[in-house]
Amino acid sequence: MDVSACVNFQDLFIRFYGNGIILLLRAERRTALLLHCLGSDGQEIFDHLPDVPDSEAIDLNEYKICIRKLDIHYLPKVSTILERYYFGKRLQREGESIEDYVTDLRRLSSSCKVASLTDERIRDRFKLGCNIEKVCEEFCLRDEPSLEDVFVDGCEKN
Repeated sequence: MDVSACVNFQDLFIRFYGNGIILLLRAERRTALLLHCLGSDGQEIFDHLPDVPDSEAIDLNEYKICIRKLDIHYLPKVSTILERYYFGKRLQREGESIEDYVTDLRRLSSSCKVASLTDERIRDRFKLGCNIEKVCEEFCLRDEPSLEDVFVDGCEKN
């Protein structure tokens, strides 16, 4: 798949929804306008995309079906294993604040498909990846601190 096409598709949507006026139009009008914005090359691709599975299309109007077809074609599939790898190797960067580090860990964890353990995983990754030695040592000695404890205490010591 051409990565630039994915970027262009996302840029198109940003411009398409940019002013919000598009949301005031009826679904049929939005569909026509979106297809027009795709241009002739985009319409050629769209015309040859497979239909949205019936199980997904039941509650969708024509516009939402159009959007779903484009999403299926252009948006990359997320590899949970790869996302967990990126999360697992994330270390705090030199000069990076604890707030920014934890925020990025949250962002990375969002695609790891471990919703029930997210805070625990972020806490553990924080303890392993924090570059402030005194913070790391102290948390390793504590018994099961919460993510909030780790975050608040880490910010105080930073």
